[in-house]
Amino acid sequence: GDVSNLYENGLVLHLEMHGDEELKGLIMSNGQLIPWLELVDLFRVINIGTSNNLYITMATCNGREIYTAVNPHQKSPYAAYISASMTVANSQIAEVFFRLFDNLLDSGNLITAYLNMERTGSNFYYKDSKTTFEEGFKDTMQRLYGDENLKAEIVADASKAAQKATGFKPSAEFENMVFETALKDIFKKHYDAFQF
Repeated sequence: GDVSNLYENGLVLHLEMHGDEELKGLIMSNGQLIPWLELVDLFRVINIGTSNNLYITMATCNGREIYTAVNPHQKSPYAAYISASMTVANSQIAEVFFRLFDNLLDSGNLITAYLNMERTGSNFYYKDSKTTFEEGFKDTMQRLYGDENLKAEIVADASKAAQKATGFKPSAEFENMVFETALKDIFKKHYDAFQF
């Protein structure tokens, strides 16, 4: 059934485990690797069930790499996450997350708690789903931007329509503007599918 109303203030899922040195996922206590893709697929189900209210905190080394498994063509697997972008010592982890959860209990808001924690400095940072999407989709946009066949197809259709409407052949500036507008539209459609 629909459980999203139970989590309108958000659900925090805290993971405390080793990060893979090769940046491929997280390591369980028995040494088994849980790949980022597997985690992301599990988180997506929870995030959909909570109406984009899943917040993940990772007391792990290299946890930021989770974004590499996010598929920009599917719903976001989390509203946001807090993690380290490097190797961190156990003492750092304990200190940072004690401060974070202490602040969270006081404020009831993970972002406020994170900002309060950040004031004292740490190697952990907050990343929301929009930033994750933009980073994940950047490669796709660069590929599309360099696709001369796609550009020719989009520009030809728009130029034909413009010439029919005005009687004039469009300029190169117009053609570039049409292509950039088409790419922005592609980005928006994918972002709308990714978001809630």
